[in-house]
Amino acid sequence: MKQVGVHMISDPGLDRPLEERKLFQCVHCGHWFEIVKKDSEQARVLHAAGMSFDDILRELHRGWCQKCDGPYCGAACDPGRMLVHEHFMQRLERIEAGQLIIPGGVQ
Repeated sequence: MKQVGVHMISDPGLDRPLEERKLFQCVHCGHWFEIVKKDSEQARVLHAAGMSFDDILRELHRGWCQKCDGPYCGAACDPGRMLVHEHFMQRLERIEAGQLIIPGGVQ
């Protein structure tokens, strides 16, 4: 899996980042996200921040789309739950061609 960026957490007083995490891009929506090995630890942090259990499950549900051959970011982009299974770049091409209108988007 190819990373698309790095999320750096830094302290202005130090000469190096405190933490670096790999970022990946969802093949369905284009959202950038981290893949975290310690999901249970992340769930505790999200719960402490006030996120509901359903939202936490949605946030942590990530996977690999066999059809698009890439990672997806959450339950909304799960190939089994999507209304229209479409790769992010195909969707952008349809928007640029005027074939897809985004509600509330710039016309």
